[in-house]
Amino acid sequence: MATISNKTSKLFKYGKLKKNNLSKIIYSYKLGNIILKHDNYIVMYCSLDKLFNKQHKNGNFNRMDIVVRYLAIEQYYGKNNSGYELYTKMQQKRAQYTGPRKVKNKNIQRKSHDLSKFKELITDIENNGYNVLEKININHKLKLRDGSHRIACALYFGVKYVPIKFSKSSGAADYGIDWFRSNGFLESEIELINQKYSEIVTEILKNE
Repeated sequence: MATISNKTSKLFKYGKLKKNNLSKIIYSYKLGNIILKHDNYIVMYCSLDKLFNKQHKNGNFNRMDIVVRYLAIEQYYGKNNSGYELYTKMQQKRAQYTGPRKVKNKNIQRKSHDLSKFKELITDIENNGYNVLEKININHKLKLRDGSHRIACALYFGVKYVPIKFSKSSGAADYGIDWFRSNGFLESEIELINQKYSEIVTEILKNE
């Protein structure tokens, strides 16, 4: 079983967030958290379960992409035969959905995590533990901006706390189940995703 690794020779830079503001964010959203400081650097970990449960919009879970990634991890370990297909289909649709992003008036094509790279990540976490230098990027409302592959891995391997950093941007993607419906996923596939989501939530509740 993978755990958080000891790769802590470098710590996350504290940046422009003042300590008192950071504390307000932590306590206002009731995050289970651990903060480790070293000189001008800080590593903040938050409870994976609580972070996962914050990914809702209008009362509905809106990061089903994490669930599909979880299914892909299960297939990697021989627990199903549909995870890879769902993952690949989702990534192709997501590439169309996000499109290019603008940086200083230049269009840059977004990089989509392919299956081979995801497998490398799974293997690395299994063998070396969760790399604490890889931060989960969230906005001030604790909505996920980047790091869904690592969240899926952390859920699968039972990692309790993950390192996070706050983004200046308030934007966050919406990959609720309606996104899958509107992007041509079959009802049987949607049912499978919903079922796995329910299983993950049940497991989280058991561990609370």
